[in-house]
Amino acid sequence: LCEDHNWYHAVSCSHVSFLFLTLGGADAFLSPLERFCIIMGALIHDLDHPGTNNDFEVKRSTPLAKLYGNDAVLERHAINMGLNMCQENPDLDWLNSFDQDDCEYVKHFLSESVLATDPARHADVVNEALSFVEKGPKDYRTNSNPDVSESDDEPSSSMTHFNSDDPTHRLFLGKLILHSADISNPL
Repeated sequence: LCEDHNWYHAVSCSHVSFLFLTLGGADAFLSPLERFCIIMGALIHDLDHPGTNNDFEVKRSTPLAKLYGNDAVLERHAINMGLNMCQENPDLDWLNSFDQDDCEYVKHFLSESVLATDPARHADVVNEALSFVEKGPKDYRTNSNPDVSESDDEPSSSMTHFNSDDPTHRLFLGKLILHSADISNPL
């Protein structure tokens, strides 16, 4: 049993995520599917954690580091374990509840949110949040995804609010919630 990354931490992180969603009001901007991804991501984000950190895994060239290409090793392992549980045990197959399109979306949203819990990505998450606040959602979306085209007839007030119709905004919120819940709880 890993002292800091255990079932109590998973439940605590899930609870904090739930509070951000409900009391914080973030649920109003996310679909039920995305809210599910955040809570499920909180439950699995440290699954099978060995009690080390990514730097240790990479420097020791552990089998996990080799398997996950030295990038977010423990987070990728947790995602893989969480998704594999579904394939290995039909009683745990929560992915089976979704049609193919939703299943792929769940895997993507959940994975990206869990990857945001990697401590090495803390500065990236914070900078992404600051960019969103300082530049506004429209500019943030443009900088994050150059393939998204902008409409010239959008009102300038679009710079000052979160756009729940924009999937990059919703994913940003999911990553921010899960990362914040991970580092904010006492367990």
